[in-house]
Amino acid sequence: MKPLLTRERFPNSRHSKSKVYRSASLCIVLMPSDFTGERSNEWSSSQYQTHAGFVPRLGAPLLKDLSPQKGERILDLGCGDGVLTLQLQSSGASVTAVDASEPMIHAARDNGITDAHVIDGHRLDEKMPEWEGAFDAVFSNAALHWMKSDPAKVVRNVRGLLKKGGRFVAEFGGHANIQCIVDALKEALAARGHSDFDSRHPWFFPTAEEYTALLEANGFEVRSCVLIDRPTPLPTDVAGWYG
Repeated sequence: MKPLLTRERFPNSRHSKSKVYRSASLCIVLMPSDFTGERSNEWSSSQYQTHAGFVPRLGAPLLKDLSPQKGERILDLGCGDGVLTLQLQSSGASVTAVDASEPMIHAARDNGITDAHVIDGHRLDEKMPEWEGAFDAVFSNAALHWMKSDPAKVVRNVRGLLKKGGRFVAEFGGHANIQCIVDALKEALAARGHSDFDSRHPWFFPTAEEYTALLEANGFEVRSCVLIDRPTPLPTDVAGWYG
């Protein structure tokens, strides 16, 4: 099936004081075909809940696409504080959670996720070789855009974790996501004599076509890849969200 794609031109609103920021969410549903500019990982789970608690709420509908079944083994890649992991567990599936942030994994464990590990998606193959071909599905919400240093390796790692006929369902920031914020950061750095914004850019925001090609090149059959325009109101302000 060809990927579906919806786009909207994003207005230049870099000087707006509004707390509503344009976001573009890339949602993918796919199956295997055989059936450093990284941000610090010192996240604060309490600040995350205050400033970005909307993230798991917006990702919850993706669970319908995943359709977890009792007895399945599922990996939650970039689980954060485990809010959506708990919903996965309620399906009766056996869920393993990973996140690159140790504070977030502590929060997930405090929330009742017992099988939770501090692992970066780039290093899944190195850290857990025994997981190769062990999972019926891999789920990821609002995490893949942080895995910027080698997105292709992350995809290969996910592919290696899946059983034959397994599935990968994910949502993350897509092309032109938070564009007004990105433009403002680039402008501020340039004003201070830093012209190397691309190397400092902390996120990976591909188009649906780009990510579809990446997935197919690494052994996946893409069933759906959709770029969704999703204006998102922030509960506090951009400083709290970004910090």
